[in-house]
Parts: sequence; structure tokens; C-alpha cells
Amino acid sequence: MDEVLGALDRGNHPGGEGTFWVLDPIDGTKGFLRQEQFAVCLCLIENGRVLVAALGCPNLPVDAALPDGEKGCIFVGVAEQGASQINIATGKEFPICVSSSSDASSATYVESLESSHSSHGRHAEIAGALRMGPPIRMDSQCKFGVVARGQASLYLRISKTPQYIWDIAAGAMIVEEAGGRVTDLSGKPLQFSLGRTVGTAALFASNGRIHDQVLAACSPSEDSSLCFV
Repeated sequence: MDEVLGALDRGNHPGGEGTFWVLDPIDGTKGFLRQEQFAVCLCLIENGRVLVAALGCPNLPVDAALPDGEKGCIFVGVAEQGASQINIATGKEFPICVSSSSDASSATYVESLESSHSSHGRHAEIAGALRMGPPIRMDSQCKFGVVARGQASLYLRISKTPQYIWDIAAGAMIVEEAGGRVTDLSGKPLQFSLGRTVGTAALFASNGRIHDQVLAACSPSEDSSLCFV
């Protein structure tokens, strides 16, 4: 028991500069309890830069076009080497990329299932300004995965408090390696060398092509301490 407790205590790293691993063993606890979407998230950060990342999504359909088909995939990103998806059952790996949609009005967006995690109302306002349809809702960093593989073009999340790096870093890196873009509301890249948070509660991930359209739909006076993902 002492060894187990000692191992758990190693999770108290303050973050910041240097090299360290970031792990979220069950991201999307409520989704896990509902036997819906959750993820195991891991990444390696060196001086604020994510070098490698993985999202294990046991309940996510392997093929977005077959929602009732085979489930279980892992998303992997390696700095400057792209992103891929692995079928958990077969081990088959293939490269992934974000959607080619350049018109936000025809794009699909994804948001948290839990309204307590983000402002569904604010998301709807932004989506309405962009003339987007209804969202896909799910728990966990699986949302980054569906953007990275082109199933959705945007992941919105407006929260009240700064986001923890273990909720963001792995998924954000995979989206970027798949050709997408992740920023705060002012268009600035996220910072992973500030400690245990990314320093903002407002960020979003997109396929890159509609990123500027989303930024324009946000109120110029909106507090950049809020968060989209």
C-alpha cells in the first residue's frame, strides 16, 4: 500500500518548465460511469512543447461513418510527424487529418455532454452566428479525436476557470499534428509551461480552415480568460 500511495504522490508535479509526463487516467469520469465516452490521455512535455501524445478511446467508434460498428481506438501524435489512429482490436494504424471544410456554416461542431463543464448557451450563440447546425455532444478528450480525424471541424468549450493541462495538452497536440489549430479566444497558441493550467479558460480547436471565422464570431470584448476547445 505504501508503494501505491507513493506512486500516486508522484502526480503532484507542479508543471512549468522542464520535461515531464502528463497523465489523465480516466478523462470523462461521468462518461466512464455511463459506459459512454471516456479517454486515457498521456503526453510528454518538454519546456512547454508537447513532444508525443496519445488518447485511448475504448468506446469511440473506429469508423465515424459506422456509429454502431466496431469500437475502440487510440489517437497518436508525434511532434512534426503527424497524427494517426490505431484500431485497438486489430492494431491497424493509419494516418488521420482534419476536415477540408472551409465554410463554417457547413461544418459540424462538438462540445461537452455536461453543461456544467462548459456553456452550451454561449456555444449556441457562436454556432448560430456562424449558421452551424446542432452539435455532437460527448464526454472527454475524445472530442479532440473526432476533430483530428475530420468527423467534426470545431470543438468549443467555454468554461469559468483556467483549464488543467491534463484535460487539454494531449488532445490539442493531436489536433495540431492532424493539420488543425488550437488557440485561445485571441488566437494565441496555448501555453503548457505555466504550471498545472494552460492559463486560460477560453480556447477552441478547429480544422484550421474555419479558425478565423470562429474568432470573428467571438465578441471582441469577451474575456480571454474564458475557454473554447
